[in-house]
Amino acid sequence: MNMTYDLADINSDENVLKRRLKNNLIYSGVSYMVFGAWSVIRILMSVTMTSGMYEYFTEDIDIVGISEKTVKIGIAVILAVMFMIMALFHLYIGTGAVRYAKGRKMRLLYPVVVVFAIIFTATSLPDYFGNVEINGPDTGETTIAAFFVDLTVLFILIDIMYSIIRLKMLKSSSSKRNAGTDNAG
Repeated sequence: MNMTYDLADINSDENVLKRRLKNNLIYSGVSYMVFGAWSVIRILMSVTMTSGMYEYFTEDIDIVGISEKTVKIGIAVILAVMFMIMALFHLYIGTGAVRYAKGRKMRLLYPVVVVFAIIFTATSLPDYFGNVEINGPDTGETTIAAFFVDLTVLFILIDIMYSIIRLKMLKSSSSKRNAGTDNAG
């Protein structure tokens, strides 16, 4: 099988842009998965390392007739499920971006999930400014660092959505152009 390529076509502005957008999707998808793993680890460390965390979770619960061990196990199970959901959410968005960049079909719900993540991340950013406690468990420096991490995550999500939209536009314009040349010939 002799495969020849037209170098002018490979290096056309449109193909270069497609490759760049696909690379953006791959890098952003992997980055979002890494930030997801970091988020799970950060919250897990916060829950396990903070003294009084059990009391924090049980202060409003009336646990008459239930042993303390049962309540602790229940809290651990709920936290584990929350961590799994969080990890799977990040994995879904990250792998979806990588899969689409590699030419696989995008699931119909995927862009909706990415937009939801963008909205959720963007609306959670102002919470950092009311949460800075100088002598609390979350010092001002860690709050500022977490703010910039979440700002980076927001940028990654916007980059994923932008790259998807641009690739779809490029694919549709090139398919229309190819359909026009097929009909002309």
